[in-house]
Amino acid sequence: MAAMDLSKLTKKTLEVSRGFNYTYYTSPAQGSKPTLILFHGWPDTAKLWAGLINDYLVPHGYGVVALDCLGYGGTSKPTNLNAYAWNHMTADAIEILDAEKLSTVISVGHDWGSAMCQRLYNFYPSRVSGMIVINVGYIPPTGNFDLDTVNKVTREAYGHGIYEY
Repeated sequence: MAAMDLSKLTKKTLEVSRGFNYTYYTSPAQGSKPTLILFHGWPDTAKLWAGLINDYLVPHGYGVVALDCLGYGGTSKPTNLNAYAWNHMTADAIEILDAEKLSTVISVGHDWGSAMCQRLYNFYPSRVSGMIVINVGYIPPTGNFDLDTVNKVTREAYGHGIYEY
């Protein structure tokens, strides 16, 4: 199967309660195998996972939900930054899991998707039976994120604010 090919999975679109449309790809678990929800990083899409899905997960009976995260691929791209708050995006992911009738999943994230993977566990621990983070270690929640403070601190340390784009 060609790299980046998810054509053997079922492609779905769901409008979540916030009005955003998510594109995602599914394959049901076989027998008692668990389902993994896969969160890609920047600047990828669900297709990042094609090799893992096609070469290992599906042939070995694991269920898959691989989504284009908010702002990427076939999913809505809101311009309001508040739409990207972890509590909102994880609630969207739960709506997808509910639509798929999945009570628990293994949450998997790569790069920026690792943060989403972790926050899904933080906000909905009863829905996550395991967690795999790739390329980014676990980052515990720290409370409110203050963009101005982060830019000020990193400007002093590195000569520029890391989020001044």
